[in-house]
Amino acid sequence: MSLDEDHEVPAFSVVVPVAARDSDMVSRSLPAYLALEAKEVLVCVDSPLDPNLTARIRAAAKGNPKLRIVEVEPDSSWRFRQALVRRSGFRAAVNDRILTGDVDVVVNRNVLAAVKLVGRDNVGVVNLQKEMRSGLGDVMANWTRRVVRILKRESFWSGLYALYRPYWLDTEREQDAKSIPHPLDHGVIDEEDDFYVPLARKGRLSTPPYLGDDTMLKRAMLTKHKVLSLPNVGGVEVRQETDRRPGFQTRQAIWLYTDGRSFPYMIPKSILYARGRMLGTYMHLMRRRSGTAHLAKAIATSPFILLRFAEGTALRKAGVRARAYKL
Repeated sequence: MSLDEDHEVPAFSVVVPVAARDSDMVSRSLPAYLALEAKEVLVCVDSPLDPNLTARIRAAAKGNPKLRIVEVEPDSSWRFRQALVRRSGFRAAVNDRILTGDVDVVVNRNVLAAVKLVGRDNVGVVNLQKEMRSGLGDVMANWTRRVVRILKRESFWSGLYALYRPYWLDTEREQDAKSIPHPLDHGVIDEEDDFYVPLARKGRLSTPPYLGDDTMLKRAMLTKHKVLSLPNVGGVEVRQETDRRPGFQTRQAIWLYTDGRSFPYMIPKSILYARGRMLGTYMHLMRRRSGTAHLAKAIATSPFILLRFAEGTALRKAGVRARAYKL
């Protein structure tokens, strides 16, 4: 599907959930959302209103008539509060085409490409890319993501996206959205040895891998409608992403280890996704479970395994019969 660059931007709303603890982000991101051609910008907050958050929202908006503050009442049936707050904004919006992003993202006009596509040709959700600018390590992460997009010929699902509300209402069950856990409850590890020790004793974690509220929405949408992911960078994230925080990298390494992923598999994955903590955790688990000698052997042999894998992949792509090696 190609996008007609001259196609007029349809009427759309912007939905941004904001927690009181993130009030310091409002002045950086809200002006960029308000600068878009949206008919309205819904800032969705907890009820009762936090005075400090309200003051920061109004100061950042500077009287812009597009601003709407949507108060969301408490509801204990939802495990992840932000999933409820964001979806309350979806329902409250005047327009069916909705752009949504987080308060720590400074958007640009590239997001309009996604808005133009949703609701046409059965497209329900269009994802945009984000770049990170919260620290020196993000420079490497931005470049490695570009490499991954080229190698895998697909874009990251970033959580900055436009959706067509009728298709969302047609696909996502509210009960499924209510069951989405809070990522901090699910993924942050305070005492890592509490997880290392059971694994070293051949125990297995019972908690499934975390799927965010945006991923759940995407999966529901795919049952009936198209989901696109554009290469356009639609915004800059000004603080560290949740899945790059140390606790989440640790959790991911534990799951990859228990799933039987090999050390040669972990090396490129850790490098391409700029997740050094993930590789370090995996190595720690390997040493605890199988011993230092086994880890040393894996480190020594991995370059040869990776070269063999790369050679076989290149030969097959060139049309030459070659053995398929798995990492």
